[in-house]
Amino acid sequence: SQSAWYYNAVRAASNYGIMVGRPGGKFDPQGLVSKEELIVIAARLGGHEAMNGNTFQIKEHYWSVPYIERALTNGWIEYGHFNPSEKISRGETAKIINENHQLEIKIDSRIQEINFGKFEGIVNNEEFQYYKQNHALHYPKGESLFQVVHRVYSFLEELEKNYPDKNILVVCHGGIVRVIHSYFYDMTNKDLMTWLPQNCCIQCYEK
Repeated sequence: SQSAWYYNAVRAASNYGIMVGRPGGKFDPQGLVSKEELIVIAARLGGHEAMNGNTFQIKEHYWSVPYIERALTNGWIEYGHFNPSEKISRGETAKIINENHQLEIKIDSRIQEINFGKFEGIVNNEEFQYYKQNHALHYPKGESLFQVVHRVYSFLEELEKNYPDKNILVVCHGGIVRVIHSYFYDMTNKDLMTWLPQNCCIQCYEK
């Protein structure tokens, strides 16, 4: 649909041959990205040619094998077990995309998504909403929003201190982006519960 928030981005990626859809021309905009899909996208973005070979002896997913071979040769992935259909983590995504730039990557537990405890995967639940509206309450077997704010603010303050003149790219979940947003802009309690950036967007902040 042309009204979808991702329409222009998908169209541009398709026009430039970066994304051509799954075999048969299908494209699932809400689907999770697999390892093979990201590898193909990264290779095309960087102008890396596909290679002959099939080191991992992949019997299916023939369309991605030449790019997986390229990724292995370039050091994006390592020898060993490789499942092309496996969904990819944000850390792995950053590593593969970064191969063209060789920027330093650091993983920091302070910007992990909030631990919802027993409510992981549950959103439309009256009890969950009660905890969500009370920022100082710990989710059962989880943490409170105040704890998340404390660790994220600590992370941001450290960035300011250690990299005062640098541009820093932070890859994280939308809930953490919301807390980061509150560090730079005043937000009401309602905003802190409900404001979210668009999926896969880039938020820019300067202090």
